[in-house]
Amino acid sequence: ADIYGQRTAQAAQLRQHVSKALDRQAEDVFNAKLKEGEIRFDLEVSGHNHLVEKQFKIPIEENDAQLQRFGKSMQLSLFEPVYARHYNELERRFAFYLDEQKALQWWHRVAVRQRGDYYIQGWRRNRVWPDFVAMAGAVGGKPSVLVFETKGEHLGNEDTEYKEKLYAALEKTFNNNVCGAGKMTINDGPAKGVFRLVFDRDGFPDAAGALSGLQGGYAA
Repeated sequence: ADIYGQRTAQAAQLRQHVSKALDRQAEDVFNAKLKEGEIRFDLEVSGHNHLVEKQFKIPIEENDAQLQRFGKSMQLSLFEPVYARHYNELERRFAFYLDEQKALQWWHRVAVRQRGDYYIQGWRRNRVWPDFVAMAGAVGGKPSVLVFETKGEHLGNEDTEYKEKLYAALEKTFNNNVCGAGKMTINDGPAKGVFRLVFDRDGFPDAAGALSGLQGGYAA
């Protein structure tokens, strides 16, 4: 009778328990496939027929203002112009931060679910759309691809924990090329990969640590 009386709560707890067990097993399978090279970073096409989009379409309204700092437009954005309403306050400040970095060649604000834009697929069903992708100068002869997602400090939740583990696994595999687990080449040379969550702290130390070793230094 006691079990029957608590059946609703017990069913919810059981579903949560099974969900967490499945997630742990999926993570183990994902990491094993990274290690064995079944999940790779290679771009595979039939012949050399992959073309980068020359145009990037975003919705704008008649009175939309461009994102500017001290009256000056963004200088390093991969696509121009940049419109303010596509950024929240944290993303706006981080865009300003990236635009000051002398080591960067360009940065790009990722549009969630935009066709052809950049996303990450982990061991969970939903895709991960980081906020920014950037390209930096060579590190010991290697250019660097940097992937950043901004987070408020108050967002220390399950989603944040998942992305921290996923980004760490991808960065390790990207750079170690374990068991031939794929490699990215830029201008016929190997590239370094940086995948980071950037929390809302003064000076963005999470990003500064990733940028500090890049050729040309970084602007504080």
